[in-house]
Amino acid sequence: MGLSALPASSPPLSQVSRVTSPSHVETLQASLLKEAFHDGCYIYGRPVIQSFAGVYQAKWPVFCGWCESRGCHPMLASVMGLADLFLFLWDMKHLSLLCIRGYRSALIPIFWQAGLDVSQDLDMSAPKSALPCSPHIPAWDLSLALRYLMKSRYEPLHLASLRDIALKSLFLLAFASAHQVSKLHGLSAEVSHSKGWSSMTFSLTPDFVAKTQLPGDESKFNFTIPALTEYVGDSEGDRLLCLVRAIREYLHRTRDCRPRCSHLFVTDPEPQHVVHPHTISHWICQVIQRAHEDVSEEDMRLVQVKAHEVRAVATSALFRKI
Repeated sequence: MGLSALPASSPPLSQVSRVTSPSHVETLQASLLKEAFHDGCYIYGRPVIQSFAGVYQAKWPVFCGWCESRGCHPMLASVMGLADLFLFLWDMKHLSLLCIRGYRSALIPIFWQAGLDVSQDLDMSAPKSALPCSPHIPAWDLSLALRYLMKSRYEPLHLASLRDIALKSLFLLAFASAHQVSKLHGLSAEVSHSKGWSSMTFSLTPDFVAKTQLPGDESKFNFTIPALTEYVGDSEGDRLLCLVRAIREYLHRTRDCRPRCSHLFVTDPEPQHVVHPHTISHWICQVIQRAHEDVSEEDMRLVQVKAHEVRAVATSALFRKI
């Protein structure tokens, strides 16, 4: 249904099988060459982020194999045919809607050259009742996490371990900047500061590429965060949550691996190297879970949090898996 049968002039199906089919990038480049985009085919034919190439390539043979099993040629697919594919992935393979949208994203540039706009012609919405239920992450309390960062594990700061300083710096930076994990991971170790360390300015490493960044877009990204001392004065307790103070100590502790490690956050075992983005997520969740494990009765009373909510976070497998 919806897929055209192979015409006599089409290549045999064996050429588009899971084993011998051209890669996703090769198919797109061949399509661009056919449209006389000779000079730009190798530029426009590859994804902006190289990691996407592997993701898209993994989906392309699946599509080719699916077409082969139905006696149809991949490059002759119709909108209805692609809709059949997505329904197959949903009903038979039980893939999530997000994963199916990944298939659509991989096929969009291929069929765009044939005048088939997959992004507009296919509505991938599904009834809410059919959507898989995501595991519920327990509610956690920010006040508990911040109070935890002021305790003996992290203070005095100069006596804390490098890992604990990294966790404290990262959590405060994530809270103060509200940036995604990808950008927190891409932050450069070349952090500038104002006179008297009254603020810090952060930027991204030169090799960082955002998911939505277009080729040739070299726009700069930086942001400045003021020190808490500019607002809390001599308050010793509030000063312990100053991001500028924490990052300053972290940069001092990791100075021996610079400039070899250009990213801000690095692993603490020797030899130090750039942490994985998943590690960034894990560190943030680790602070939250530890804060709810070590909570005292006084903490719960001061922040007005319920004991069962604290236990839910402290025992949540979701925080341990991230």
